[in-house]
Amino acid sequence: MFLQKIIGFLSLAATVSAGTVLMDASGGLRVQSIPSIPTTDGIVVIVSSPGTPTALFSEASDEILSLESQDPPSLYCRGATLSGTSDRERTSLATCSLVADTVVIDGITVGDVEAGLRNSRHARTLTAIFRARVKLQEETTATTQTLIVVLVAGEDESIDEAGLESDIKSLYKAASVEKKGVGSFSDMYDLKIVVATSSADAGKVS
Repeated sequence: MFLQKIIGFLSLAATVSAGTVLMDASGGLRVQSIPSIPTTDGIVVIVSSPGTPTALFSEASDEILSLESQDPPSLYCRGATLSGTSDRERTSLATCSLVADTVVIDGITVGDVEAGLRNSRHARTLTAIFRARVKLQEETTATTQTLIVVLVAGEDESIDEAGLESDIKSLYKAASVEKKGVGSFSDMYDLKIVVATSSADAGKVS
């Protein structure tokens, strides 16, 4: 059933125009018969973090998944909330994980890093992303995916980037033990950490 949902989402994501909601807050799909979007330049997925500061979004959205741009194709996906991750949010995150060339995780704060990323909502977001590639690796290409983590920080805040990187790799390791023969983190991901203290810094992601 889970794989069927993924396949359905992949078909939907390739047949909509920019600015189109693919899944709304209720979990309902919105299907439209519009010509396929070009994907030769790769697909970018930006994962927001509801309720936390953002470096990439002008305002929060209640939509779970939407296509916001066709040049390059950019999917905006809602990450986990403080209350947990619903089945529809996990399905959305898993789909994005499978179709993306680049995944951008937005909204991680210095406090999240200091408290331990593995104990935060972002851990649920990353776990859903990692598990999809681990579980369905035969159905995806073996190329390395770029993973950009945007850390929102004040100008005077110290950043433990090494600790953040360690936590991210630990989350992948935990997901990868669920299946034999899975590649290492470096085989699957090219990790980049971007510290954003201003809107100009957020432009580094582009």
